[in-house]
Amino acid sequence: MPSNEFGTKWFIEFCERELNVKFNVVYVDSSVFTEKLNIVMATDSMPDMIMASATVWENNVVDWGCDDGMFLAIDEYAEYCPNYFAEISRQPELIAATTAPDGHTYGFSNIRQPHEGQSMGIPTIINRQWLENLGLEMPNTLDEFYNVLCAFRDQDANGNGDPTDEIPWAGTNSSGYPELMVIKWAFGINGYRTDAVDSTTLEGYWAPYHPRYKEALAFMKKLYDEGLLYHGYFSDSGSDLESVMQASSEYAVVGFSIDANRESATGSRSLWSQYDACNPFVADDTITRNTWKGAPIDLFTWTISSETEYPELCVRFCDLWYDPYMAICYTYGPEYGGVYDYWGTGWVYDAETQSIYYPNGSNHLEYNSIMDGAGFGLEASTAMSRYFEDWTYGKEWDEEEARYQATIAQNNTPLRNAAVHRRLLDAGAAGDL
Repeated sequence: MPSNEFGTKWFIEFCERELNVKFNVVYVDSSVFTEKLNIVMATDSMPDMIMASATVWENNVVDWGCDDGMFLAIDEYAEYCPNYFAEISRQPELIAATTAPDGHTYGFSNIRQPHEGQSMGIPTIINRQWLENLGLEMPNTLDEFYNVLCAFRDQDANGNGDPTDEIPWAGTNSSGYPELMVIKWAFGINGYRTDAVDSTTLEGYWAPYHPRYKEALAFMKKLYDEGLLYHGYFSDSGSDLESVMQASSEYAVVGFSIDANRESATGSRSLWSQYDACNPFVADDTITRNTWKGAPIDLFTWTISSETEYPELCVRFCDLWYDPYMAICYTYGPEYGGVYDYWGTGWVYDAETQSIYYPNGSNHLEYNSIMDGAGFGLEASTAMSRYFEDWTYGKEWDEEEARYQATIAQNNTPLRNAAVHRRLLDAGAAGDL
């Protein structure tokens, strides 16, 4: 739900005025969300709807929806959510991924239609110019990655005459995606989640108990102890690190970073072209390379209590998140000059560049978006392609941005594996997980 004054006001006003409903909203921190959900279920105090991107997973759906009957089977109310089922039917593999073993669907998923050249991963950036300066290749294994970081630390990679001002790996422990994530993937452990299932063997595991988890931790400690990981990793905030990264406008000081855009890493557009998306690397050849996030959906962003007195209303409300225009508004805020543009900070669509801009220079995440970076319906670029005529993914990119995005698409190929989701759900229902 909304977490800022601007987004909250227009969204709640929209619900009350256009839908003629009032919400009693309870905010729960994601770190304790599962614990809180277990409590409300055990105490018979289930809310009518739960909005939870990337915190209600396949096993929860099997346990709470399919087995315990606590989630509403939304397929029984398909006439009230035409947007959702029309959208998900465009990608048949998503039907398999979201249908429980009993044949029902127990929640609404965040949906993305990957466009040509679009990655579903959480990309890392690596300084390609530094690799070329030092005669190095893009790392593919953990050993190669370690050697690259050592070279970045020791050999004046940015060529400014000072071999001590480079940050081989820039990151902080306060960031949204902890740096251990990519190292866990390298050891064959799910980096995005702690509770995970091996997609090959279907064996469930708790990541800290994985046989190679200690190796991943030891590798990270080695990097930190040897000065390969940013010295303020445990003490600095993300903004502290950003100030350090942007200290020079002439020379880049960052060799590698996870989930950082090139602007925050350099502060100078003239330096952006030094960066490419990095290959996923592996500890050895027994590990399958992973694009880290993969699937074009999050399971499940909206679920509805089976005990709600208003199943049709709840389903209709959730379906609004899959109306293309509303999905755009949820992501970018209200349209400029509209009834809900309270502060004049809304967006305008530029048909020539096929992009959204803000006449008053506002930041949509700060002012009007209610997404807070997460998706809870139809993903924005997918919604744009549905709503605006002749919209094309990436048309607004200049030559340099198009080049960089091509490295993301090449090195972080979308992973679509509905068969794995299907097998996971079946195995969960059979008690094999």
